[in-house]
Amino acid sequence: MKIKTNPSTLLRTKDLWLSCFCLSKGAELDEVTLDSNGNGKKEVVFIFTGSDIDQLKKEFASGQAICNVARLRASMIHLKEQMYQLLRS
Repeated sequence: MKIKTNPSTLLRTKDLWLSCFCLSKGAELDEVTLDSNGNGKKEVVFIFTGSDIDQLKKEFASGQAICNVARLRASMIHLKEQMYQLLRS
C-alpha cells in the first residue's frame, strides 16, 4: 500500500483509542504494522491518512472529541480484528 508522505495528513500511532476515533471520523486506515520496542516485544502501529488528521489529533488530545458511538464501536471491532490477525501471522 502506498502511504502519502505529507506529515500533516499522516498519523502513525500505537494508541488504539485515538485510532478508533480517527477511523470513526473518516480517516483512512492505510496500514497496520508491527514495531519492535527493543525488549523483544512487538507493538502494533496504526497508520492513517486524511486531510483532517491534525484536527482530529487536536480534538482527541483536548478531551473535547465528539463522535458517533456506534461508529466508534465499529471502529474498535475492526481495528482489533486487524490487530489480532497481524499478531497471529
